Amino acid sequence: MSLIHFDTEPLLVACILWAARDAVFGLLSLSPALREMASGFFAVSVFTIPAIFLNRVVVGVLGGFGCLNALCAWNVTGSAAEVAAVASVLSTYRPVSGEDSDSGRTLQVVGCAIALATILRSMVGVILISLLAPPEVRFFPALLRRSEDVREALLENQRAAENAFSGNTRPAAPPFRPLAFLRDSANMMVRSLCIQVSVWALCICCSRLDSSGALLCAHHVSLQVWMLTSYIVDGFADVGTVFGAQLLGARRFTCFYTLRNRLAFMGSCTGVASAAFLWGLRDHVIEAFLAHGSDASRAALTGMWPLLSGMQVTNSLVFTYDGLLLAAAGCCWPLLPPPVDC
Repeated sequence: MSLIHFDTEPLLVACILWAARDAVFGLLSLSPALREMASGFFAVSVFTIPAIFLNRVVVGVLGGFGCLNALCAWNVTGSAAEVAAVASVLSTYRPVSGEDSDSGRTLQVVGCAIALATILRSMVGVILISLLAPPEVRFFPALLRRSEDVREALLENQRAAENAFSGNTRPAAPPFRPLAFLRDSANMMVRSLCIQVSVWALCICCSRLDSSGALLCAHHVSLQVWMLTSYIVDGFADVGTVFGAQLLGARRFTCFYTLRNRLAFMGSCTGVASAAFLWGLRDHVIEAFLAHGSDASRAALTGMWPLLSGMQVTNSLVFTYDGLLLAAAGCCWPLLPPPVDC
């Protein structure tokens, strides 16, 4: 369903961002030198948005099918390919000089490498969906059928799964309608919007506090370190969403509480380990990011490092419970085998 209704929205977002690029740079109060340096990378990143959207759809569809092993392998392989592409570019592309224009070209080449890895990742994801989808919702045959037919096939399979879990017969859901789809997705859309707005607001504040870009550089480094831990813990959230919803749909509340406690424990342990790692190796991590950075950026990042390290435990728990809350909202995942006894 998500792939069928994936059409013009990403292209529309890309075109809007490209048309508003001057306003975006204006909000960030970038100097002319920084604007020239970032313009090439911005252009490549904007037109990679459709592939990024498609990757998010692949994550949701494979998670809905319960193919967590395939989803994990796809994520790890895609991330490794992106890192390898960037490392290959940085090792082979030698800037001619240290000028800002040459640094801008280097950023643009790095952006092209990231874009290529992202596009290939989305293509592999679509292939995985076509291979791992249940027979009733095979991707390529579904393209030739009306969305209402696919919706009915999903509902029939979901009713069969619910009957197997609870023994109750539930009334058929109404046909698929876009407004109903938006209403069901409202919580997730508001959540994602709030996260993006908060990140964007922080970028604007950092850029306006320092015209040299030192604070903005430190902010982006801290954000990358923060998101690295978040991506690790996001795996616990996926497990909580898929199996938690299945357990709640089967009214196996004791097993759900066991799952919640185990995931919270693993998330807390991951947060503590991440905090210890970031604090113990803070000098090495900062140097890895800012080997050629300014002293102002290094001082700003060093000052925020205690907060960045200490918040890892809270960050891990929030991401873990985010998946469990989504499970409570969905309440049943079709097409999955019964969960193991707890």
